Amino acid sequence: MAKANRATKRRLHPYLLWGLVGVLISVLLGAAFLWPGRWGAGKTVQFEHLHGLGYSPDGQRLLLAAHDGLRVYANGEWIRPDTPGHDFMGFAPVNDGFYASGHPAPGSNLPDPLGLVKSTDEGATLKTLGLGGEADFHVMAAGYQSRVLYAINTVPNSRMASPGLYFTADEGKTWVKSAMNSLPNEAITAHNAWVALAVHPTNSAVVAVGADSGLYLSTDRGHRFQPVLPQMPVTALAFTQKGTLLVAGYKNGPFLYEMDLADKQSRKLRIPLADDDTIVYLAPNPVREGELAVATYHRDVYLTRDQGLNWIQIADQGEETRAPSSS
Repeated sequence: MAKANRATKRRLHPYLLWGLVGVLISVLLGAAFLWPGRWGAGKTVQFEHLHGLGYSPDGQRLLLAAHDGLRVYANGEWIRPDTPGHDFMGFAPVNDGFYASGHPAPGSNLPDPLGLVKSTDEGATLKTLGLGGEADFHVMAAGYQSRVLYAINTVPNSRMASPGLYFTADEGKTWVKSAMNSLPNEAITAHNAWVALAVHPTNSAVVAVGADSGLYLSTDRGHRFQPVLPQMPVTALAFTQKGTLLVAGYKNGPFLYEMDLADKQSRKLRIPLADDDTIVYLAPNPVREGELAVATYHRDVYLTRDQGLNWIQIADQGEETRAPSSS
C-alpha cells in the first residue's frame, strides 16, 4: 500500500507543479492588467521626448504623445497602454479622437512617414488619410468641434506643391494653401523652428500662429494675419471650448496668458515653472472648464483644475511623479 501511495504521489507531483505555475501566471497577468503603468522594466511610466498633449473626448483621460507611443494619465495614475508605439508628431485632438503625423512603430506595416492619420480609439488603430510615405507634419492643429485641420508643410508633396500653411475640411482629401500675408517666413520655412498653431474649436476661419517673433492671428483661414503680441516669443497655443486663446511663451521667464479675441485683452495665469523652463504644449479639458494640463521643455507635466490657482505636478523630467505635489 505504501508503494502505491508513493507511486501516486510521483504521478500527482507534475500536475501539482504545473497547477502552481498556472496560478502564478494568472496572478502575474492579473497584476499587469490592473497596474499596466507600473509593469515592465523600471516599473515607472517614462517618456524621453514628448510631441503633443490632449484630452480624450470625455475629458477623463490625458493623452501624451511620446517618441515611442502614447502615455495616459487618468484617475491620478499614469499608464502605458498596450497600443503600437508610433512616434506621433503634429498631435491634434478633436471631439472624436485625434489626427497626427510622424513615424510608425518598429515592425509596423504602415508607411514611413505616416502622412496624415486619425485614431478614434486612443491609438489602438490608425486610419491613413493620405500622404503616407510622403509627409511628416511636425506642426498641425484642428478645430476641436469643426475638425478642420491646418498643417504647416515644409517639403513639397503630391498634394502640396510648395511649403506653407495649408488647411483641409475633408480629412486630407483636398488641401488649400493659405496666402499667409503678414506671417513671417520663420513660421513656415524652417522644419525645426519652434512654431505653435491653434484653431478655434467651432469657427474654422480663426487660426493662430506663434513664433519667436510673436503671436499672429487670422480670421480668414490664414490668408491675412495680424500681429497681436509682437516681440513676445510664443512656444505653445491652444483654444478653450469657450473660444479664448491660451498663449504660452518665454520672455525674461515663462508666461501663460488667456486672451479674449473680441477685445484682445489678456490675463496672466499663474504657472509653477522654473525660470529656465517654458511651456511647449497646452491641453485644456474639453469638458471641465478651468482644467488645463501643460507640458514643458524640461519634460515636466502640470495639471490645474481651477484656472491656474493651484497646480499639481504629474511628471518630472519625463518620469511620472509617485506623489503629486501642490503648487
